[in-house]
Amino acid sequence: MHRKTPQSKTDIQQISGFTIIEVTISLMFISILLLSVIFVAVHLSTIYQKGNTMNAINSTSRLLVDDFQRGIATAPARSLSDICRVEYASNNNEMNKCLQDQARLYVYQQNYGTIKAKQTGKILESVPLSGVFCSGRYTYLWNTGYVLNPTDYEIMSGSRATFSNGDTEIDDYRLIKIEDSDRTICRSHMEAAANNNRVYQVADIAPTYRLTGAEYKEVIKKNNEDIALYDFTVFAPTEHALTMQHFYSGTFILATLRGNVDITGTGEFCKTPPEMGLSSDFNYCAINKFNFSARTSGQNRKGEE
Repeated sequence: MHRKTPQSKTDIQQISGFTIIEVTISLMFISILLLSVIFVAVHLSTIYQKGNTMNAINSTSRLLVDDFQRGIATAPARSLSDICRVEYASNNNEMNKCLQDQARLYVYQQNYGTIKAKQTGKILESVPLSGVFCSGRYTYLWNTGYVLNPTDYEIMSGSRATFSNGDTEIDDYRLIKIEDSDRTICRSHMEAAANNNRVYQVADIAPTYRLTGAEYKEVIKKNNEDIALYDFTVFAPTEHALTMQHFYSGTFILATLRGNVDITGTGEFCKTPPEMGLSSDFNYCAINKFNFSARTSGQNRKGEE
């Protein structure tokens, strides 16, 4: 009969574990890996958001240029010089001012004011607040981002523009257009006659535009990627002596509604507010300037002179 020999300690399989130092190093490695993944994800998200914002700015600009060109092209042939001769028949000096300016004030008016950037405290003077462009077929009205964004800007002087058609009154529009072949809206804001002596200048009145019964269309919709105009300039039109066709050209600045946009500065025209974090739906601002040009068709509609 054999007796079972007991195993020695060296024969017993030892179970090894992790030391505290090894666990700490492993957790540090995992933490660094997770932070790297988060950083890459945030970076990719920012690039994606930047691309979306820039694409929204560019696509909106193409829609605006196309709308302006079609709106101008369908305008009938009416001499702007005749407006000067009729409106200022009793005042040769004012008539000459109108003729030399090519009746631009009957085509384009923009209102300016002073605003304060709440984040930086910077005062921006003589910035565009609202305006009107009367093409001879359609009239365009706009409010700029400076008056539409009370979160970032405080209006020191000036105000939003209001449009009323008798039934509806709105002041939160970004860019709308109304059929207005007589340039009624532009005419209504010219300086009224004083002692039968009209003056060629825009009247110093509140920017309230009225056209009874007119239907308006939003060209830049309120939910359009939070994009707004910050400037819109139409240069003095030129007129062909025979066909009475008018050639219009202009520029406009489009930017995100948020971003502390400063078109008066140099360098960084807009920037993300520093308090905006990963939880914010706004992490990129964009701004760009665009040009457009078009000429009227030189054709009158049936019944027009």
